[in-house]
Amino acid sequence: MEIIQKILAAALEKIHEFFIDPNFETEIKITLPNGKINCHYCSNLLFSLRKNLRENFEEPLKKALLENELISEVEFVNGYLNLKMSGKFFAQLTNELAIGGILPDIGHGMKTNVEYCSINPTGFLHIGHARNAILGDSIARILKKVNFDVTKEYYVNDAGNQVKILAESIFSRILEARGLESTFPEGGYIGPEMMEIAQKIIAENFIDLDKLENSDFHAEFKKKIGDYAVKYFMDNIKQDLSDLNIVIDVYSSEKMITIEGYAEKAIDIMRAKGYVYEGVRDNKKAEKGKTSDEKLLLLKTTLFGDDEDRPLKKSDGNWTYLAPDIGYHMNKIERGFEYLICVLGADHDSYARRIKIAVKALDENIRHQIPLCQMVSFESEGKNVKFSKRLGNSIRTKDFIQEVDVDVLRFMMLAKTALTPFSFDYESATTMSMKNPVFYIQYAHARACSILRNSQIPPKLTEAEIFKTANFQEVLVILSNFQNVVTEAANQLTPHTIANYAHKVAESFHRLWQVGKMDFTQRFIIDENEKETAARLFFIQAYLRILRECLEMLGVKAPESMQ
Repeated sequence: MEIIQKILAAALEKIHEFFIDPNFETEIKITLPNGKINCHYCSNLLFSLRKNLRENFEEPLKKALLENELISEVEFVNGYLNLKMSGKFFAQLTNELAIGGILPDIGHGMKTNVEYCSINPTGFLHIGHARNAILGDSIARILKKVNFDVTKEYYVNDAGNQVKILAESIFSRILEARGLESTFPEGGYIGPEMMEIAQKIIAENFIDLDKLENSDFHAEFKKKIGDYAVKYFMDNIKQDLSDLNIVIDVYSSEKMITIEGYAEKAIDIMRAKGYVYEGVRDNKKAEKGKTSDEKLLLLKTTLFGDDEDRPLKKSDGNWTYLAPDIGYHMNKIERGFEYLICVLGADHDSYARRIKIAVKALDENIRHQIPLCQMVSFESEGKNVKFSKRLGNSIRTKDFIQEVDVDVLRFMMLAKTALTPFSFDYESATTMSMKNPVFYIQYAHARACSILRNSQIPPKLTEAEIFKTANFQEVLVILSNFQNVVTEAANQLTPHTIANYAHKVAESFHRLWQVGKMDFTQRFIIDENEKETAARLFFIQAYLRILRECLEMLGVKAPESMQ
């Protein structure tokens, strides 16, 4: 696309006398045509230029464009500039795609923190969490490709009420296993893993079992059990993430953030800037059972469009859930990150707005985005299946990927926009045919690899008919849009853009393959024409490079052979 922008800019210079304002500047945008337009590229340049161009500029502009050997036809249609490119252009494009710099430098080394999949360590990583984990990992991969200095991070919620309930749930199972009277906590965790951990603690004699009947030791035991359970589940979550082809760089602890006083540090900074004060909540929002004139520590979120100022500390003196999380973001800023990204579930929308306000209050120069994703529902035999970690009927990711290939799981989780509710069809995911989108894309890659592998002729850029052939030009036009697609995905944090593009790239190759089966002149290997074959194999190298880059950004393998 950059080549065409330069051609258009040069042509405009040649008709400079038609400009009403010689200093007028405009952005030159190039797009691919829809199926109804018979050209290779389009530009709406004339819409932005028309008011600044004198009459009868069309023919001089057309002449200036056709003087470039890379353009073969120029047409003006309904204000659009439509271009057909020459065989020489497509040869030059193929060379650029095969060996040139195809990835844009968007990040310029910006230090970036991508936090995702920070589920509470109160159970295993179940399959419902997979979308958040895979989405965050793909966002990190895309940003790395375009030169952001990315750290992938997981925030371990090891200091909240959930861990307390977890410890009490396991302690109850220990008492039960030892034949002692036990009271199961309200809202406790009842999954089979609770008894599994209880049995491990008993077997390892992790706590003094002889003192179980002495309630004086129960608080100490529960604290130790909580620490043991958090470590046990985090070790398993790390392995489950690894099985999903996800490696986290940094695991940050809420407990350590609290101990090191980051909530206090953040609040001191915001107080000094006038964003924190002691005041009374809106009567409608006052804590249940408390008087409406009770003073609380509040964050001035209304300055940023919120409907009320939000409390940072409860009336009992404990922090609200918001304060430690603000402290955690303060910790990220202190570590030198310039760009903060945190992937959250769509049900955290209001929380996300408040955290964004807090980060702005801490440091208005920090770039901050919170992509939201919908949870995944699952279908089996046409019926929706609901899971709950607390009720103990969730499916662990480790077990799920014994049946569903990781590449299939990753791609299907990424193929739709993150805010689109997604129903995972188990039967479709386990069908290895061209109807399976991952099989379809990987098979296109394997097919292309087989052509290179079975040819004795080395790929080489030559003057060949391939670059003048419409079927090959069609594929190259799609490949030329790679930078635009990656730029959009990186700026908008939308891996589905890459997934959909990868499918389109694969589709174009399968279509070319089918044409070659009917017309031998369209095949990749032309008998007794080594020069033409070398160029076509060079084209395949360019195609493979683009498809591999897409699959790497999605965390999906690019197999060189498939059965």
